[in-house]
Formats: sequence, C-alpha cells, structure tokens
Amino acid sequence: VSISVISFAYRYGLPPEADLVFDVRFLKNPHYQEALKPLSGRDQAIADYISGDSAFSPFFDSFTGLLLGLLPAYEAEGKSYLIIAVGCTGGRHRSVYTAERLAETLIKGGWTAALRHRDIDRFVIDAPQE
Repeated sequence: VSISVISFAYRYGLPPEADLVFDVRFLKNPHYQEALKPLSGRDQAIADYISGDSAFSPFFDSFTGLLLGLLPAYEAEGKSYLIIAVGCTGGRHRSVYTAERLAETLIKGGWTAALRHRDIDRFVIDAPQE
C-alpha cells in the first residue's frame, strides 16, 4: 500500500482525494499565542505546545493504533494506495504537526509514507481590531 499523508485547512475545504479524514481542531490552537502564530507545525515550539496538550497523546496513540491495525487489512484487500488527511482550522500548526508525527510513525512501523502540507503556506491576515 502506498500511503500519502496530507495536512490541510478546513477553511479551504477537504482534500477531495482523501480516503480517510481526521479532524484535530479539538487540540489547543497555537494560532492564538502571538509568539507561536507565525510558526508552523514543523517548528519545535509548536511541537512542544501541541504535544503538551493533555488531549494529544491519548488521541495520537488511538489514532496510530487504529491506522496501524487497518493498513494490513487494506493491503490484503488489494488497495494499492491510501490517502490520509489531517485537518485543522488554518492548516499550519496542529494538522502539520500531527501529519509529521503520523508519517514518522508509519515509516517506523515499516510502511512507506509520503507527506504533503497542502495549506502550510497560506496566510490569513487578521482583521484590524476596532
């Protein structure tokens, strides 16, 4: 099975090519921390912030456990590719960090995984405060 992991922003729509979609908007959003806002899920400060959320580890363990259990079944059924999409509001922090960790976990588990961050470079300019 050829696996692709895509991070995306819900504000720009679901990736139409996705087979499985996971929503990580329940995690604390670094966007609201001024020092973290310009960073991405590839930066250590974001990794620390998200992994420090008490909801992250239980979710990620369940998430990867589910996927690692499903992949052999997809392979046995002859599925040649699987596209897993992970989304958050802006596609820059939570989804990127989670997708990065997922790809690492899949590779460590012996799977081949490609990684793409669809919306990481899209910036939303906040409206001026009145």
